[in-house]
Amino acid sequence: MLLDGQIGNPTGAAELQSLKDVVTATIELVKPYGISEVYFYGMDEAREIHCCPKDRPGRRSMMPEARSWSAAIPAPLKRWGPFDLLIGPVPGQGRGRERHSIGHKIFSYANPQVGAENPELYRRNYGLRLWQNNYDGAMDFAYYTSSGNTWNDFDDSFARDMNFVYRP
Repeated sequence: MLLDGQIGNPTGAAELQSLKDVVTATIELVKPYGISEVYFYGMDEAREIHCCPKDRPGRRSMMPEARSWSAAIPAPLKRWGPFDLLIGPVPGQGRGRERHSIGHKIFSYANPQVGAENPELYRRNYGLRLWQNNYDGAMDFAYYTSSGNTWNDFDDSFARDMNFVYRP
């Protein structure tokens, strides 16, 4: 079970205890439903220098009861060791094998980001390419999100809406 809602960057004793209490309560809540692994979200799209040193105290306070995951900017993957599940790097260059060598999982993200109306591209990049590179799965930003009118690709100055579906 993957949970959104970042665990933040707790460092003080009271913050770490509060995080541990939330983790324990969440795990106890889902146990009766047969859920044996709960992954809590670290920092969003963090870079290596932001993530590893700052997040470790929080993740250590959760272990071994919980797992952690994060969408991250690619870096040498062993440096992302504290995450049980890393989401981000484009498949290739032994990344799947590298994550598995330290007992962790890896998913692909934004390869491409949601919104390209090209099923073959998604089948190739989120199917065959992941399988060939020993990835554990794929995840994208959203099933659909809109910055204005879902049906208008030109109402946002940044980018078109990211949709796999279009709402009525």
